[in-house]
Amino acid sequence: MVSNVKRHGIRGTKIVKLDKKGESEADKKLSKKRKRPTEPPPTATDFINAVEGALPTGVSLGHRSKRRLTSLAESGGLSADRARSVTMVEGLKRMWEHLRSPKCPKEEKPQHVAKMLDLSSGKVKEFVHKHDGSRVIQSMLTCGTKEQRLTIHKELKGDYLTLASSQYGHFLVIKVLAECKESREDIFGEILPSVNKVIRTGPGGRVVDQFYQEFMNASQKKRVLQKFYLSKTQAASAEPEYLDQYLKANPEKKASVVQNLKLQLGPLIEKGKIGELTFIHELLHRYLMSEPDLEEDMVKELNQQVHEIVHTHHGSRVAIWLIRRAGAKERKQMLKLFKMHFVKTADISPAHLVLVEFLRVTDDTQIVAETLLKEIKRELKTVVTSVNGAKVITDGLLVPPGPEAADSQPATSKKDPAKRRRELLQPFLTGLLATLADQEVIQSCLCHENKRKLLQMSMGCLKKPDSKRPNDRTEMEVQEHLEEDEPLLAKDLDEMRESIAEILVKITIAKTSTKEDPNHPLASKGNCNLIAKLIKSDAGGLTEKWLEEVSSKQQVSEALDAWPFTKNIFLALTDIVENDKEKVEWFEYTRTLVEAMRPRASN
Repeated sequence: MVSNVKRHGIRGTKIVKLDKKGESEADKKLSKKRKRPTEPPPTATDFINAVEGALPTGVSLGHRSKRRLTSLAESGGLSADRARSVTMVEGLKRMWEHLRSPKCPKEEKPQHVAKMLDLSSGKVKEFVHKHDGSRVIQSMLTCGTKEQRLTIHKELKGDYLTLASSQYGHFLVIKVLAECKESREDIFGEILPSVNKVIRTGPGGRVVDQFYQEFMNASQKKRVLQKFYLSKTQAASAEPEYLDQYLKANPEKKASVVQNLKLQLGPLIEKGKIGELTFIHELLHRYLMSEPDLEEDMVKELNQQVHEIVHTHHGSRVAIWLIRRAGAKERKQMLKLFKMHFVKTADISPAHLVLVEFLRVTDDTQIVAETLLKEIKRELKTVVTSVNGAKVITDGLLVPPGPEAADSQPATSKKDPAKRRRELLQPFLTGLLATLADQEVIQSCLCHENKRKLLQMSMGCLKKPDSKRPNDRTEMEVQEHLEEDEPLLAKDLDEMRESIAEILVKITIAKTSTKEDPNHPLASKGNCNLIAKLIKSDAGGLTEKWLEEVSSKQQVSEALDAWPFTKNIFLALTDIVENDKEKVEWFEYTRTLVEAMRPRASN
């Protein structure tokens, strides 16, 4: 017989149906739950035996692991389910230690990965968020076969978004992207809808940035960038295209694009995360290519982080745009951001272009000398022997501004470019020539075109043109600016150039070598062309020094036979001594040999 009774509880009174025994449905469920048999926890010995039984042949638990498992079993808090989970994790860790050991043969590693997959089948997601679990699966991806990598990918599928934001799991996502090409489309599909939120976490930003730079195709990159300048509705229906292409085709959408950029990028810039998200550099650069203007608030925030974006191609272009747009006060603040990092920045391409821009447009030459040039002077040898560092000095200081420089400089720069260069170069040149007057430095300069140009400009940029040889004025790019450089033509500088010329002769023509030596300086066409230009301008008295070393016909013949590219040097020498009556015989002999070598050298 079923009866209805009233039961009073916390949430009020309700009518409950009771059976013949006076029990309700809730009472029956509770009774069954209480009577359910529980599996007794394993003993320490059984627990250790279970863990070792899961290990492959030849792999056993160490003493520390056994003590830890015994302590865990004897603590009384080890249920049967917990024991199975610990058994799996401990077994995987011991197998992982054997897998990554150099003693494990390469051909046996896929077999160990197969056993690890059998042990962890269906349970990979339970431990990949932990430090050791993430490393175990990463090693399995590295050592496994293509099919085993796909198996791991299928286990993780659907959980990549969570893993990407995990402290340890994001390393696993990056590893899956690198090792399993088939997973990239699935991971992209999981991350794309929430990419704006994912990148605001540190791990998620690293995953998306590395995915963008290394593994995404052009279409995927366009779709990611669209998430930042289009609304959700527009991004879902729009064709994949870059921001500059979109603005060119839809100029009327500029206002909404600017609004979306400010909404999406504003928080990232405020939190200082713009430096580590290199794909955002591309987004900003592509916007500035079409619309050279940004919100004033964004510009101010970017000015404070300009030193963090210079290491990428697009970031350096954005930094140059910020420098040219900034006023004197803002440029001074930017220079201070690079303090203690100028030398490192000068060595990185394309970050060195940013330093060149500072030298070209900053009117306050005193602050430039006290910050940028002062730091470079302290490590001048390092900068000069660096490929990109040499370009900073050459393009920023030694190469004089052309006629178009005044027209092309930004409106915020008022000083005459030639005057700015003189103010920076005058106190810097003495230290530069003193650094170049070193055999080790000159040998380094002869190894790359950028450093050869630095040596050439340092030796010849202040040399007066010879009025007797007007055709030679075009040999050096700076001859037309010599009148402006009169204050820099000091005797001590000429003495330094002569020292450099002596070292240059010593390590080139005076160096004992054979034509079988491929590393000889004169075996390089670039070095021979450099010496020929310096001889034409007679920098540091190099012409006389070379003529002394090749004064005999035999020396000329041996040099041309050993290093064919020296024909350019001997052409320059014969042009100089053509009217010298004392060297008529030497001139005719040398010119004949050079003319005879033309076909062979051209081949």
